[in-house]
Amino acid sequence: MKRTMAMKRRSNYTWIIRLIAALAVVIAACTQMGMVYHTDETYISVKIHSGDTVWQIASAAASPGTDVRDVVDEIMDINHIRHSDDIYPGQVLQVPVESSRADTVKEVLHGQ
Repeated sequence: MKRTMAMKRRSNYTWIIRLIAALAVVIAACTQMGMVYHTDETYISVKIHSGDTVWQIASAAASPGTDVRDVVDEIMDINHIRHSDDIYPGQVLQVPVESSRADTVKEVLHGQ
């Protein structure tokens, strides 16, 4: 009887250790994916003109396959904007773009 209880306890500890190891691997993988995503990213300065919206800027800056909402959130975070309506003509925003697309995005956004 004592032997079976000890074996069950050991089995439970083994299961917990395996779970912790699996979680560590998943967390490490997610962290690495995030790092890879941002490696070729740069920032461009975009001067706001009357009628511009954060959504328009994010749409131009977003890489193919990237959710524009994520780019909007990133632009707002980087520039400390609380609401997308809080931009004004003459304001200069830092906009994240892939390095390889920086010149193209500048041309699209007011020929900068």
